[in-house]
Amino acid sequence: MSFPRPFDRLCRTSPRAFNVALIGFCASAALCFACFLAFLHAENRLPAPPLTSTSCIDEKFLFLHNTDLTSVNFLAVGSSATWRNLDFSAVSGAWPSVRPLNAAPCYLYMDQTAYLSEFLV
Repeated sequence: MSFPRPFDRLCRTSPRAFNVALIGFCASAALCFACFLAFLHAENRLPAPPLTSTSCIDEKFLFLHNTDLTSVNFLAVGSSATWRNLDFSAVSGAWPSVRPLNAAPCYLYMDQTAYLSEFLV
């Protein structure tokens, strides 16, 4: 027993009718999606747009915004290599008076890193 595929009879009878039905289905799906987004916007349930479209730098800036930097006396600023490869537990173990902070975001150019360093210091 074989089951008929969707639109099989419609496609056999008239390819034009199939194309119209397919375009109608796609248009109604897009309209439903747009209505759903409008509903989420009206309910204020959409997420805030990202600052830079990359979670690496957005999350680092959010972390720096929420962190009190007054007690920090050792600051690491650089690229994503700095962010991933520094082990501040070794620094804190060797020098207990040091309060380090890794403030290295991703995807910054050299001039942007210099500006961020100057801003944080």
